[in-house]
Amino acid sequence: MTLAAARLVFIPRDALSLAGAVGVLYVPARAEATSDGSGAGSIALVPGYYILHVITADGTATAGIAVPNAATAEIGACIDQTLDLPALSEFQALVVAAEAAADAAAASALAAATFDPVLYLAKSGNLSGLLNTTTALTNLGATATGASLFTAATAAAARTTLGATAVGDAVFTAASTAAAQTAIGASVVGKALMVAVDAAAGRTAIAAAPLASPAFTGVVSVASGSAALPSLTFSADLDTGFWNPANNLLGVAINGVERARFDGNYLRLAAGGIQFNGDTADANSLDDYEEGSFTPTISGAGVSGAGTYTLQTGRYVKVGKVVTIWGAVTITAHTGSGQMIIGGLPFTTANVANMKTVASILYLSLTVPASSFAVGFIGPNESWISMNSLATAATGYVSLSIDAACTLNFTATYEAA
Repeated sequence: MTLAAARLVFIPRDALSLAGAVGVLYVPARAEATSDGSGAGSIALVPGYYILHVITADGTATAGIAVPNAATAEIGACIDQTLDLPALSEFQALVVAAEAAADAAAASALAAATFDPVLYLAKSGNLSGLLNTTTALTNLGATATGASLFTAATAAAARTTLGATAVGDAVFTAASTAAAQTAIGASVVGKALMVAVDAAAGRTAIAAAPLASPAFTGVVSVASGSAALPSLTFSADLDTGFWNPANNLLGVAINGVERARFDGNYLRLAAGGIQFNGDTADANSLDDYEEGSFTPTISGAGVSGAGTYTLQTGRYVKVGKVVTIWGAVTITAHTGSGQMIIGGLPFTTANVANMKTVASILYLSLTVPASSFAVGFIGPNESWISMNSLATAATGYVSLSIDAACTLNFTATYEAA
């Protein structure tokens, strides 16, 4: 880019811990041509600390370095002090390098051939840190090869060790770049291994070896997940596994759909029910249990009418398709006519021809023909009890007409549709 007038802000030298060091500030740039074709001259900075030096675009340094003097502006003494560079054009890079003159120093420069950034850290004259993007080497320690914390021991293998030396007490080592393997342990092949088993899906296996089982001490925490993307799943079936629908709940998902849920008090199945002894037929699944209440009514088969009730209560329990009901109803007046019907049952019966469910009836103040007693039944595909009378000496039953005032208690067990 072209730099007509650039301003450069320096961080105070104390913040860089460069006390006692002599630094050189390099500005690689294509300088404006002079009469002899040489690059621009040098500009002195803070006496005793920084010197500005111009390097031409081909990496060649200009001869000589300006000597700081008392008249030089104290650039870098304060964080808001700036340097004007009005003479530079096609500005390429600005690099700070420092040579160790005391017990600590830091250096930053460009490689002469490639202009590749290199960062040096030194202590007591020894190199303790190096960053070179061309060779992908990163060292941090007392020396480049000893007591290092991070060392790219072999750039070709992209290995990174963490420990006392580049090859010992390692914590992280990329053992095989081809298989994208990362070993965790005392050596490249020791103790533990993390393997990217499927780079396309971003999956990573953790084990003592690629096919071994890992052991964990402590807590392993994962995201809550969802039925479509369970938190704990399987490499060959990513939408089957376990997830956390809400606090204190454990969900089981199969094929991306919730199939079961645990809350510590109950097991809830989304569908299908429970099958026993290896049975796989849907008809043989226990798929429902429920309890509830209903409100029984009395009406006439001919004219429904309306009644005056002083008692209406009903309860049921349903296990699978089997329903048991209990009810009680009292009327003091009614306008209906025809056969008496007890309605409001919670479930319709199964539609099986010629199958009637007999209801047990206990009645009070109900008008019944002489030498007869009241009975009730529920026909196929019905949700009411039809009242009838049966004579003690008769061979059949007849419809029992609605009564204006009576009390009925009843119970029945039937198959729901």
